[in-house]
Amino acid sequence: MKTTKTAYFFKILNHRNSGGFAYYVWPEDGEWTRRITHPLKMCRNGFHLLRPSGLQRFWQLWSHKYRNGFTIYLAEAETAGMLEDLTGTKKFCTRRARLVKKMKTYGQDPKDIFDDKESIGNWMDQNGIVLED
Repeated sequence: MKTTKTAYFFKILNHRNSGGFAYYVWPEDGEWTRRITHPLKMCRNGFHLLRPSGLQRFWQLWSHKYRNGFTIYLAEAETAGMLEDLTGTKKFCTRRARLVKKMKTYGQDPKDIFDDKESIGNWMDQNGIVLED
């Protein structure tokens, strides 16, 4: 049986559970997205996620764009064939991903994600989750 390698990153979604400029509504409760079969292309085709070091930049961008609110999720992504954005934004796209845990909602500084040892840090430790950066 073939095992698919995965890693953990972040996803920012608007109040309708879609992200960026796409209209795709992400499934909740850990359900995997559909698999992208066409070639991946940044900002065009694929599920886009953020590395931890890119979170602050995108939080600032989204706080101006989505005044109705947004949520930051911990997401799991298949790493085979991942396409990196080479412009330094710390984002990438992948063929398939899923939301694992709601982390923070609009109005809270994403730096708090890394300081909240009591709930988020413990939950990640208990579940063996290590963030890729």
